[in-house]
Amino acid sequence: MSLDSREVTGSARSLSAGAQRMSCRVSPPPFHHAPKDPDLTPTLFEPCLSRTQEPEPENGLPHDKDATLIPSPWLDIKEQLTPASFEQCLFSILSFLRFPLLCLYKKKLLAACNLLALIYFALISYHMPSTLLESPTMGSPKASQLRLGDGVYVPTLAFFTPEDEVDTSATEKHIIKLLESGVAGIVVHGSNGECAHLSPSERTTIIRVARDTIFHEGSGTHVPLIAGCGAQSTRETTELCEDAGKAGATHALVLPPSYYGGLLPDDLVIQHYYTVADKSPIPLLVYNFPGAAAGRDLSSDTILSIAKHPNVVGVKLTCGNTGKLARIAADCPEGFWVGGGSADFILQGHAVGANGTISGLANLCPKACVRITELAEEGNWKEARQLQAKVAKADWTAIKTGFVGVKAALGHFSGYGGEPRRPCVAPSQKDLDTIAQGFQEVMDLEVTL
Repeated sequence: MSLDSREVTGSARSLSAGAQRMSCRVSPPPFHHAPKDPDLTPTLFEPCLSRTQEPEPENGLPHDKDATLIPSPWLDIKEQLTPASFEQCLFSILSFLRFPLLCLYKKKLLAACNLLALIYFALISYHMPSTLLESPTMGSPKASQLRLGDGVYVPTLAFFTPEDEVDTSATEKHIIKLLESGVAGIVVHGSNGECAHLSPSERTTIIRVARDTIFHEGSGTHVPLIAGCGAQSTRETTELCEDAGKAGATHALVLPPSYYGGLLPDDLVIQHYYTVADKSPIPLLVYNFPGAAAGRDLSSDTILSIAKHPNVVGVKLTCGNTGKLARIAADCPEGFWVGGGSADFILQGHAVGANGTISGLANLCPKACVRITELAEEGNWKEARQLQAKVAKADWTAIKTGFVGVKAALGHFSGYGGEPRRPCVAPSQKDLDTIAQGFQEVMDLEVTL
């Protein structure tokens, strides 16, 4: 083999390897998201959004309608830019050019071809939206993750039609209201979301509606969607996390197993979280809620041990222990999200290092809850304390009446909410009047914000 032929062959191999690397980078992920930069969204993405509803797929995966979230110039490219097609195309070009190049012995021409190919790949890499190169909802635990930002997260209510089916319209309407109020993220399948009343298919439906609403409202990929995935066995918990990730959730909120009580010492609970975190395609948050876990109250030591796993990225402390919150916030890994689970100590949590809160009361007064965090960040502690006192009074009503009271109040003040799923029932009119009175002060404030 001559020197020049070896150079051409070597260059072909180099270009083939480069093509494979670059094509792997631009291969579209399972979900096609809008860009993280909100300034780009109106000009590039809004003309391509579609709200056309299609039948649910049988395989549990999103429809190709999600591709409408990609600017139209990329719709053709996404069908072509695959590792196989890139390599095949390049080999065809190089095979066609190889003979004349060898005959001409033009090293400059060969270098020019190499340069053009590199420029071509660089342009594709530069112009392809970064959010198409990775998906926060799919892949291994080591894949890129959507980081949880500071602020108020809302464990949204579940809505049902008079026929006791999931009310997707009310779900969408409520999430839009929350997003417009400036919340940091949405949580589904929590205690307020009647997770114990939902079938696996209903869980998937609600996640998809929430995900699609977040994208269609222009929030793109910077608003986390957390799904409750707690179960009593490690296997079922893992399956719930996998299903949530496929449906579009970015994180999983996981209660500790509690049915067998003392048969599960802390070391087995830690191992449970580690095993789930190893297998889950989405990051986990520990959910410490003794009221929903047969009284099991994870200590700060246990939570900090669980937090060492790289795929465990936060904790929700509905236990209400601000001392525990302070200890975890002080000693947790960098980037670990620490939040309270009730609106009655948003300010107290902020004072000791919390990143935010996941509060059921925010279904009713999201702006008031968000405003507390804003005032604290501004250093306006006097006004923040005054607002926190009003929110705490309302939260006591929410705590006493549970999600049934919050849902009834939402119907009273906002005109939608519906019935809880049985065996739970809506309060009587007399009880509703008492519930509404408990929320009245904060709801009057909410409309002014």
